[in-house]
Amino acid sequence: MKDKQIKIEKTIFYMLLLLVMVYRGVILFKYSFYYVDDDQALMWYGTVSFAHFWYGCLMDLKQEYVKAKAMAPTKKLREDYDYRLFIIEKALRK
Repeated sequence: MKDKQIKIEKTIFYMLLLLVMVYRGVILFKYSFYYVDDDQALMWYGTVSFAHFWYGCLMDLKQEYVKAKAMAPTKKLREDYDYRLFIIEKALRK
């Protein structure tokens, strides 16, 4: 039962990660037609205009992991959430 819950949590995490990657690809594809060439589109895509969105996503994900860690039934699951929170905090410090 515990291993099953860990697998479900990891599956959800990887599905969210995949969703974010697909979303970034769609945005890049959509806005690349507004520019003269691909380099100009990539330069625009990398600007600060999306920084607030990704920062908000990380903060939301961090809050969800803090809630999940508080309700985690096993030590292994809490350690997994600790690791994920560490990675998110490390990304937010950059």
